[in-house]
Amino acid sequence: MLDIFHEDTLYWLRRKRIKTYMEHIDSGEWDAVSSDGYPSLLFVTPNEKVQARVLKEAEYGYDRYFVDEDKTGTFVVTHEALTSKGTDTKVWRGIYEEEDEEIKFLSL
Repeated sequence: MLDIFHEDTLYWLRRKRIKTYMEHIDSGEWDAVSSDGYPSLLFVTPNEKVQARVLKEAEYGYDRYFVDEDKTGTFVVTHEALTSKGTDTKVWRGIYEEEDEEIKFLSL
């Protein structure tokens, strides 16, 4: 699932979107209709400051709703990194990864 946050996306709206995803994962509705795991959550942010906030908000959501981090992946990237880096460059950052840690991708 892809969500794009713009520069003017309000803080509370961004938190609400992340909370909605976490509640949906926690509800088990997806598991009831699909044998595949929950799709990865992909967030595009306007800058690194918002990227850091989204990472923290998603991590808080995982902890609050007791979502197993293996159940779904959550990755964040800035718009600039997505558009300016080459196709072989790793630009997506997971919520439990260090900044320089290599990211492994699963096909969607």
